[in-house]
Amino acid sequence: MLLEHLLLSVNPHYSLKYLEKKLAEYHEESDTTDLLETFSTYCECFFSKQKAAEKLHLHRNTLAYRLAKVEERFNISIENFEEVISFYLVLLMKKLGVSGGKKQEQ
Repeated sequence: MLLEHLLLSVNPHYSLKYLEKKLAEYHEESDTTDLLETFSTYCECFFSKQKAAEKLHLHRNTLAYRLAKVEERFNISIENFEEVISFYLVLLMKKLGVSGGKKQEQ
C-alpha cells in the first residue's frame, strides 16, 4: 500500500508521460491486454521468467515471445531495470486511476 500511496502523490517526469502516450497508442490492439498482463506478472514475480510463466500457465517460450513484443511495441528493454520499473509504474498508475500524479475522476 505504501507504493500506491506514493504514486498518488508523485508528479511523473517526462519518461512516464512518454510511456503513458505509448500505452494509449496501442490500447486498441487485440493482444495489448495479454501483453500487459504478461509484463505485469513478470515484474510481480521479481523478474523471474520461470515463475511468471508458471503463474500465467504459459510455456516459457510463449512468455519470452510476449515480453519481446512488449519491448518492441513500447520501446523498452526488459534488460534495463529503470525502463522496466518505469513502465510497470505507469501500468500501476493506470490501474489506480492516476495520471500526472493525480487521481482521475471516474
